Amino acid sequence: MTEREEVVVGQDHFFTFRDELEQYIETLVLNDSTIIDALARMLGLIAKLDAQAQQHQAFLSAEIRSLTAIVVDQTSTTGQSAPVVVPAADAFSALNPEISLLQYVSSYIDNRTAVDVGANVGDVAERLLDSGCQVYAFEPFPASFAALQDRLGGRTDFTASPLAIGAANADGQLNVAVATTEAEALDASQFHSLIDHPLGTSVRFADALPVQVRSLASLRQTGEIPKQIGLLKIDTEGADIDVIKGLGEPDIPVVMTEYWDSEHAFGKGAHGHLAPTVQLMRSMGYVWHVVVYHIDKTETISYYFNHAHTMPESWGNAIFFKERSLFARAAQWCEAALRPTLHQ
Repeated sequence: MTEREEVVVGQDHFFTFRDELEQYIETLVLNDSTIIDALARMLGLIAKLDAQAQQHQAFLSAEIRSLTAIVVDQTSTTGQSAPVVVPAADAFSALNPEISLLQYVSSYIDNRTAVDVGANVGDVAERLLDSGCQVYAFEPFPASFAALQDRLGGRTDFTASPLAIGAANADGQLNVAVATTEAEALDASQFHSLIDHPLGTSVRFADALPVQVRSLASLRQTGEIPKQIGLLKIDTEGADIDVIKGLGEPDIPVVMTEYWDSEHAFGKGAHGHLAPTVQLMRSMGYVWHVVVYHIDKTETISYYFNHAHTMPESWGNAIFFKERSLFARAAQWCEAALRPTLHQ
């Protein structure tokens, strides 16, 4: 019998003893000859009741001590597990927290191979390398590829290729972006794209270069990159969904893609929207994702989970996960490092 069951039984005994006392009192009134015997029985019952009361008090005290210990333990655990958030060490990390999130999540992936599609001059690739990943980077623009090689080519855990990545193997045209005025002081090289899309007023497409386009599936089949990949980062300025279509086996644990809201200057055309990417990724088994979004004019950087819609005028990155455990790690990081966006 458990302690709780004993308490219930004890209560039943209390009412039984009370009934017996009433009977003894009636006996005293009706039959004076039994007074001594009745008093003896009453004293015995009182002693039993006192013992029961002491037992119940001890049980209640133990319950209170147990509950107090649980609360103290939970408070202590919460205090110990609260993360220390270190400020970003450089401007790029401060403005692109999703890359820090990738670095964090990569530590929980068994496969340490990362593929960087649209590597530009290596800002993301270098951080993945520093996190312990073996990085395969792709950058089709000649000047950016040269800068990428100069920066990271000497590292044994880095391999770069001047290929463009798309849905299938083909010959393609890379649209080359330039700043509209010198005053803009933009690095227009990060906006080169295989597709022609709106650019707003800051940059424009001025030329096109022939490039070789390969699918990741073909590169995996030929062994030019490993078949097993742990992390895939895509930033192709509107053509990310084509990279996903050419992925082949959807077995990469973490995939990050860029998007534009339809009110963003770059997203006013038919490309780069989040909803079609979410739909495609879910059909491939990626049922969890984090959206880290930016609204430049208000200097907003925030996040939300598992929604396919986007905040007005935002751009950002969606990080998709095959496993809920990795998504939970990402959610933990976001909740500690960023201000959330809540949907009603």
